[in-house]
Amino acid sequence: VINLWASWCPPCRKELPAFQRLSDRLNGALHVVGVNVRDDRSAAQSLAEDFGLRFPNLVDQDDELRVALARPYLPITLFVDAQGEVRHIDMSGALDDVELADLVERHLGVVVPA
Repeated sequence: VINLWASWCPPCRKELPAFQRLSDRLNGALHVVGVNVRDDRSAAQSLAEDFGLRFPNLVDQDDELRVALARPYLPITLFVDAQGEVRHIDMSGALDDVELADLVERHLGVVVPA
């Protein structure tokens, strides 16, 4: 699961803790990766620390991934299977734990424990 986010994006800030909980609950059965987009590095790092994000986060300062995906706004979540195929792209807004678990199960076939 790849989540594109920025510290200046209110829905991103709202959903980031759910991605950390997803990573914790699946404990290696599924990988969560964040991609910080077009952001001030210190603001992004501060937010990640405040939220206790421990999953890997990459930096896309030039916004290349979002542009390549031809998506106009954040947050964007990619559900990628073990073969590297993008199975779903979600832009519905801030995902909560239930929505995130449902999307993981529906598009990747991974059951998220409660």
